[in-house]
Amino acid sequence: MKNLIKKCNILLTVDGRLWPQSAISPAEIEILKANKQEIIAIIKAEKEEKEEIAKAETRAYQEKLNGIDGLNEIKELQAKWEAYRYEFEREMEEGNGIFRGIKPKETIEEVSARYPRARAYRLASNYAMASSYTKKSAGEKAVEKILNNEDFAKAITDMKNEWEAYCEKHIWD
Repeated sequence: MKNLIKKCNILLTVDGRLWPQSAISPAEIEILKANKQEIIAIIKAEKEEKEEIAKAETRAYQEKLNGIDGLNEIKELQAKWEAYRYEFEREMEEGNGIFRGIKPKETIEEVSARYPRARAYRLASNYAMASSYTKKSAGEKAVEKILNNEDFAKAITDMKNEWEAYCEKHIWD
């Protein structure tokens, strides 16, 4: 059955119908009809297996993120600064001219200086979100190296060098 499911690229619709994505012969249609419940069970089992794998990968990724000292502290401080700036701008727009918000005591740069690996991760993840495929790729490679406890300074240097080399090569494009 698995071979037929793969060959015909059969999907299970939300309402429980089988939906072949490829051309299917009349004989294969009869096989599908005769074995519908078995095919549905196989497709559901494969889907559950994929979901479990994805959950395990997500947990592993989250454990790697939690292993970066200072990353959560920096994220919390960033949220405080964003809230402070939002409140400041809101007060100025209302025209009160009086702002009683409490400015965070430290800057993100000061905290990042204490946690160089977290700073490297944040820089690499910013590159990884770039719209340029090359910059994004360089950032993703660096993020992966940092998460896998490789030398973060070298990962950042390689990332920047890759991006600079691309920029120099395509400066007149």
